Order: sequence, then structure tokens, then C-alpha cells
Amino acid sequence: MNYIDENQIKNELSIVEMKKPIKFSNKEYPLHQLTDKEFELLLLESFRKNGAKLLEFDDCHLVAGTGDQGRDIIMIQKSITVGVIQCKKYESMITKPQAVKEIIKFVLNALQQPRIYNFNNLSYYFAVSKGFNQPASTLLEHFSTQIEHELKLREWILEVQNEFKKTNLDPSVNFERILETLKSLNVRKLTPYDIAGLMDATIISTFFVVDKVIDVKTFQDMLQRPNMELNDFMKQYRESQKNNFSRINFFGLALTTKPREVPFEKLFVKPSLQRYGKKNSKYFSTDDKNKVNKYNRMELPFSVESGKDENLVDEDLRTVISLKAGSGKSSFIFNLFNDTTLDFFMNQTKQEKLQVEELLKSKKNVVVLGKPGAGKSSLVKHLMIHILSKQSEDIPIRVELHKYNHEKKQGSIGFIEYIYNQLRSEHQINKLIREDIVNFLTNHQVIIFFDGMDEILDVQERISVRNDIENIVNQYKSLKCIVTSRFESYDEVFFNEQQFDLFEVNDFDDEQIKEFVHKWYEIEESNTILRLREVNSCLKELQVIEDELKRNPLLLTLIVILYRNELELPTSKLDVYESCTLTLVDTRDNKEKKLSMHSPISNKIATFSSLAYWQFKKLLDKNQTPLTYKLVHMHVRDYLLTKGEFEYEHDADVVAQNFLDFANIRSIYVENSFTHKTFLEYFTAYFVYSSLFSKGKVNELHLFIGENISSSSWHVVIELLICKIDKAQGDFSFIDNIVERQLSTNAEEATLFFLPLLKYLQNISPRTINHLFEHSIAITIQDEMSTKSGIIRSINSHLMELSKNERFAEKLTKKFDEYESNISSTRHHNSYNIFLLENGIISSSRYIQIVTEEETRDKVMKSTPYLFTLLAIPQMTDANAYISLLKEYIMVFNEKALEKTHKTKFGNTMFLGSDSFHWITTFLFSKDYSHFVNTLRLLIDCGINRRRVIEAIKQDTGTILMSNELLLSKITTETNGARKQIIMTALKKYYAYDLGNNKSNGPFYKNTGKRSRRFPVPR
Repeated sequence: MNYIDENQIKNELSIVEMKKPIKFSNKEYPLHQLTDKEFELLLLESFRKNGAKLLEFDDCHLVAGTGDQGRDIIMIQKSITVGVIQCKKYESMITKPQAVKEIIKFVLNALQQPRIYNFNNLSYYFAVSKGFNQPASTLLEHFSTQIEHELKLREWILEVQNEFKKTNLDPSVNFERILETLKSLNVRKLTPYDIAGLMDATIISTFFVVDKVIDVKTFQDMLQRPNMELNDFMKQYRESQKNNFSRINFFGLALTTKPREVPFEKLFVKPSLQRYGKKNSKYFSTDDKNKVNKYNRMELPFSVESGKDENLVDEDLRTVISLKAGSGKSSFIFNLFNDTTLDFFMNQTKQEKLQVEELLKSKKNVVVLGKPGAGKSSLVKHLMIHILSKQSEDIPIRVELHKYNHEKKQGSIGFIEYIYNQLRSEHQINKLIREDIVNFLTNHQVIIFFDGMDEILDVQERISVRNDIENIVNQYKSLKCIVTSRFESYDEVFFNEQQFDLFEVNDFDDEQIKEFVHKWYEIEESNTILRLREVNSCLKELQVIEDELKRNPLLLTLIVILYRNELELPTSKLDVYESCTLTLVDTRDNKEKKLSMHSPISNKIATFSSLAYWQFKKLLDKNQTPLTYKLVHMHVRDYLLTKGEFEYEHDADVVAQNFLDFANIRSIYVENSFTHKTFLEYFTAYFVYSSLFSKGKVNELHLFIGENISSSSWHVVIELLICKIDKAQGDFSFIDNIVERQLSTNAEEATLFFLPLLKYLQNISPRTINHLFEHSIAITIQDEMSTKSGIIRSINSHLMELSKNERFAEKLTKKFDEYESNISSTRHHNSYNIFLLENGIISSSRYIQIVTEEETRDKVMKSTPYLFTLLAIPQMTDANAYISLLKEYIMVFNEKALEKTHKTKFGNTMFLGSDSFHWITTFLFSKDYSHFVNTLRLLIDCGINRRRVIEAIKQDTGTILMSNELLLSKITTETNGARKQIIMTALKKYYAYDLGNNKSNGPFYKNTGKRSRRFPVPR
């Protein structure tokens, strides 16, 4: 295959510079005004610079003499073609027949060049200048699964083959082979919106003249319409949005005299946040006093000598322990916990609780992670109200991602079009035009809350939406976005950590639980004396409820409902859902009596479960149609007829409408959706339980679990299903069979799923628990067994949680000991040492040996740079200690080892509050400015000069603790040229502030203290 020479590409790019089309500030990039060759060059340059966002490759080339072969650019990785790009510059939308024929052309050509293309790992990008019409867009979204169902496929293949007869290529490839190849392709659309997200400032300036002014037609349109000033917009938007969010249709009120709408802020309890990963650190991860007392109970394999400084002294949690190692050659005494090192460990693991408003102050974009029911969407609503109440010019916009994803699939729209439609339809801002949205994003501080990443059930669609978010963030530098998601869904589609800070929603603490109960009863009970009595009684009862239940806002709400209705308080998550749904569904209330509502349906729970399972499958269907009231009503009607509840369609039709009115009154099912995703999941689990387990369909049950256990979308459903099955058991056999069967067919996914579920299961045997632990330890320590990113960290985190549980702690310790005694290779020995040290497993004899025996410690430290770093960190109590360890590190591993950024294997934030450590930069920027100056002086004194520090900053792939505000404040006051240059390099590397370029000042310039920085539009 011949490629266009690079010199020729440079020449053609220089020609482009002479005749660039104008990109008006209110319009999309005029891709259709480029020539065919220019369009190809733009794609080539964009993929070379930013294509790694979409596909991993080493290089890409413009193909020479492609004729009409369905590909213009190819991407190579390790000498293998992994991707091709077909560039089509049309004046109009690409239709479905056009799109399919282009792909067929490529396949027919590629099948005659089998040594070039490997169809098992080939991505086909279809890039267009104007977009695709809806049928084409829908097909390309799901090409591999839907192409065989196209009725005209044979006709289109014949048309292309007839064209081939005019060439010297063989057109006689049979239909089955072509179809098989088409189905194997990973087809991806590249719309103008997608292409814009790949272009950087250099590419834009190469191909377009970007003008601040708008085009004549739009200008004339604007003259003919009332002007949408920011103040006018904000006045109307503020009132509309506050009206939308000020009240909540809450399902958690008592089932007697209950107001359905309550003031949102009157019920909302602000959760606290912490940076994601902080609580994974196992150094002093529980109460420090308890941790120290643990040493009093341990039988140590060495003496603890009495004396003023060599005994256990509990003094304001500053405990001095001197541990003398045995009677061997070394008399080394390792002060495991002295005043300084204990302070170090406590500071490393101190979990600072952050207020939710801190999200708005973050220097980067933000991802907020939380468990089901943690209150992520309520948090978004609170922040929206908070921003709108300040009367500032900040524009907060909420995008429900599952709704956006549906609109995107229906009409190939992007976020700007979606937001424009939303503002006009939901908020009745009719004066708004699309160009106003672009203006707001370009010239004002817009904060978009992308809510509910986890509610996009299909992983590929979730990835596509993730890419859309990253693209709009890259395109509008002053935009800030905040994304919410469940943990497991985020693990599959994580964002670039250079652009996004990760936070997690904490569980409620005791004060928040108390606040919620008081607020809840303020609305529920008007009698002050009775209210106070019930609140105190409820709080007392909650003391015996498991933390995992009462500290989750949604579950706490359901528990309080049950208590209010004088039911026995539940003891498990499953019990909470079961009891609450029965209460909501079966308890009569005054409002229904007034409406004369009586449903003759004999099993409402089963009806809800049928509706939930049907809707869950619809949401997973790539070709779903919008859920309308008519479709929902028809499903309920057909279900009632199928189950024999009614004989005549008319009767079932009336009762189905009555049932949906009932669901709305009870706030279980409103506006064609369950009021909370967890209700959807519970009723779906109930459906599977009653349809498979209750009917003895064991093989179908195993098949259902096996097919869905690896999908995060099904995790809660399967968890509730298995807990429900476990509750029905009298021995270990059935649950053992489920777990062992999944471990034998899909060990990694089964381990990741069942490990956190263990604490809920009562009817699982010790033997199966041990098997699960064996798989977990092997996957965690022998990392070559893991095939998925993040799986090791997740399993490790679950193991550490179980190690604190009395039911499992002893079994786990035995399994660790067994593993340790069977280690044969040096590599696995090093992995096990890392596992112990990162997690701080002080009950392990090997851990104690490492930290107390000088000979063992030295041997471990010198085995790998990472182990040296792990053991050195606790000793970096000041700058002098750090420099001493740095010199030793260089002596052992040479200066080349300084280039590496060490990342924790298990995600623990143990490196000065971070999960990464660079030997030059991390400590240097870890505290205040005087620490920076002092440490830099010591670095220079030991031979690491200014140039070496700057190079280290550029090499570092981690983050620093010193804030951008502090660094920026020193730019104008620092007189030392070397320090100033280092600061400027750090600002550019870690915070995207290029102070030598007035067009690039980081994503959120307002954090520097300038109120309303306006970004100039490049000309």
C-alpha cells in the first residue's frame, strides 16, 4: 500500500493556508467548503494529534491512489492496520444506502488484500462534512448487529459489485463472506460535531479563518427577533429553574394525610464529599486509637521492651512504640510509630470531609461518584438552586444523560442542540436562538451538570456520551462540567484524569441522619409533642440498624417510611425494598379514597415487576423507540390479559389506566418512568425471581446470571435477585452452586461481583467462601490474570472491607498465609510485598518482618524502585530526610529511575495524599511555598539543577498538591528567575496555564481572582 509522501502533505497544507474558508463565531466549522483533499488532510492532522481519544495506534497515513476504495486514511499499530477512515465531503446529509455502499466498497477491496487487514480488530471511521440522516445514523450506531437485517443489503452489494466489473478487481465475492466481514467491522460515525472535538487551535487556524463576527443571514435574523441579552435570559431561566427544583414529588411521606409536593430544601440534607480513593488507604484507615490498641492485643514475634521510650504509651494519640528485632546479627531498632511518623501516617489518611459547594471551586471538571441512592441527583438540584440564588452571571444547566442519549440516537444531535431544545421546550424561553447557546458557552461561565451517566445502560452508548462530554469541554475552554455516576458504571467509561477531578458522596454521618429524621417528621407530623416523641423513638431504633442501610439517604428514607407505618424495621437491603414496596403498593390512604380509587388487580407487585422488566429491556435495546404513556398502558393491559386477570380487552384497558393512576398517586411510577432507578431494579429482580427461580427453571436462571453478571447495568438487579434466593434457602447447596458455576466460567467477573455480596449471604458454605478468597487473592496479587482495567483495585478494596468483618477476617488471614507459603517466583514475592505495604496489613508476619528487620527491609527496598518508594515514604518526615532518601534511591537504581512516576497498584492515596509519586516533583510541591523554596535549594545543592527539575515536571504523569492559586500568586512576587521558570512550567503542566500564550489560561480562569475573564476568539 502506498502512502502520500510527508513532504507532499506539507506542501498541500501550505496551499490550504492561502484559501481558507471563514468560520463565523455563531456557526459550525464549514467543512463542506473545503476541497476533498483538504477535508482528508484535516482528518489526518486531527487524528495524528488527538485520535488517541478514539483508538490506540502508533501512526496514521494518507493513502495514495485510493480511487473509490472506501478508505482514505489508515491507522497502524505495531505494523498492523487497526483502523481506516473514509472521508466524504458532501453538501447534504449522507443517506443509509450511500453509507452502506461506501462500506461495501471498502470490504470488497479489503477482502482482496488479506495481508493488510485483520477484520477481527479493525475500526472503520466514517467521516462526513454535513452529517448523516436519521436512518443512516441509527444503522451506523449498531452496524455490526443490524446490517444483516437490512432488506436491501443484497441489492446494494450487487450494485457495488457491478461497479467493480469496470475495474481490474474481482467482484465475485459471495454474499455470505461479505456479510460476515461487514458484521465483524467496528463501524464508528464521525459527524461534524465529532470532528470539531478532535481539532486543536493549530488545526483550526490552518484550515479556517475564525471570525468573531456572524454571517449576514444570521445577522438579519437577529435584527428581526427580540434581542436575548444575558440579563433577560437569566431572569426568565432563574425563575423557571427554581420553580422546577423548589418542590419535590416525594414518595416517602406517610400514607395517611400526605402532601405530595414538598419544598426541596426543606427536606434536603447536604451530604459531604471526599476525593475519590481517599478511604482506600489502609494506613490508620479506622480509628487511630483502636489501631494502636491492636498492638496491645497482638502476639508479636519480637520483644517490646519496657522503659520510658520503649513501651506502649497512649498520649493524645501520639504513641511511641519501639520494636526490637529478635536476637539476630542486627540490633536494628525500627521506630515503627514515633511522634513524627505517626503524624505522617495520620496526615496521609486523614479523610477531609468536603462541603458540596467545593465542587464549584475545583480547578478541573468534576466527576461525582456515589452508591445507588446516595443522593447524586438531589445534590445536583441543590447546587443548581445554590448557583441561581446567588444572583450571579453563572449559568447552571442540568442535562439528564439518559434523555440526551435517547435524543442523540433519534436525531444525531449534540449537546448544543439538546440544550437549545431543552431551554425552549421545558423553560419556554422562546426568544432564544441556537447562536445564543454558543455565545453563552464562549463568553460566560456556564456550568453543565451531566447527571446520571449510569442510567445509560449500554456501555458503548455510555462511551459515546463520554466522548461527547470531553469534546464539548475541549471546545469551550471556559465551560465547567460536573458529571454524576455510580461507581461500577464509571469504571467502564472513565474520564481523562488530567481534566477531571473525582469525588465521591460520603454516607450520612450520625448528625446527618438526625437532621434528616427531624426534617422528615417536620413535614409528616404537625403535633409537636407527638413529633418529638416519634423522632426520639425512631433515632433510638436506628441505632441497631446496620450502617450500610441507615447511612444511605434513599434506604434511610425507606426505613423511616416503614417505621412511620408501624412496621418491623428491616435488617437487610432486600428487606428494606420488600417491606417498603409492599407498604407503598398495598396500604390504602385518604387521597385514594377521595378519588374512589379501587384497583381489582390481584397482584400489583407482579404487575409492577412485569412493567419493570419490560422497561429495563427496552432501555437496553439499542433500537428502542421513545417510551410513551400509550406504550406503557398497552404493556400493562396486555400483561393483565395474558395473566388471566381479565377476559375482555376493554376491561383490561380501563384497569390498566386505573393502575397507572394509582402508581402516579403513590409516586412509584411517574411520567413513564419509575421514580428512582433502584425501584426499577428491585421490581426487575422480582420479575426474574418469580419467572425463573420460583418456577424451578434452574438452567435458565444460571444462564441469565452468566449472561449479565459482567454488565454493570445488571449488577443491582442480580444482587437483589441472589439475596432473594438466599433468603429462601435452608442449606448451602443452591447458593454454592450459583457461585461455583460462575467462578468456573467467568472467574474475574464472578469474583468482582460476589466478593462484595458475601456479607449479605447467609446460606453460602465456608468452602465456597474460601474458593472465592483464593480467586480474589490470585487476581489481586498476580496481576497478569486480570484482563480489565481497574479490576485489581476493585477486588482489593472489597478484600480490605471484608478483612474488617469478624465473620471473614480469620478466613482471609489463613488464605493470605497459605498464599505466602506457596510463593515461588521473585515477581510474585514482590507483588505480595507491594500488596502488604500498600494495604498496611499489620497482622501479617511478613509485613512485620519487612518493617522491623533491617536486613529484610534493605533487601526489599533494593528489589524494585517502587518497593523502595513505598518504604521510603513514611520516613520523609522533613526535607532533609527526603534528600537523604533521594540520594540513596539514585545510588541504588541510578538517575534514570528518577524519570518514572510511581502509581499505586491498588489506588491507595498514600503518597503525600496522592496515588502517584515522582521523586523530584511530588515532595517539592507537597506543602506551602517556604517548603518549596527550601526543598528546591536542597535539590540544587545535591546536583539536581533548574533544568533537571523542569524536565521532571514535564515527565511527571501525576498531580501535585500545591494549588494553582498559590502558584499564580508567586508569579508577580517571585524575583528568583529559576524559581519563576519552574512555577510557570508547573502551572502549564498541572493546571493548563500557558502564561506565555494569552489565548490559553486554563479551564477556569476565574479561580485566579479575575472576576469575568473573557476568552478572545482566534482570528
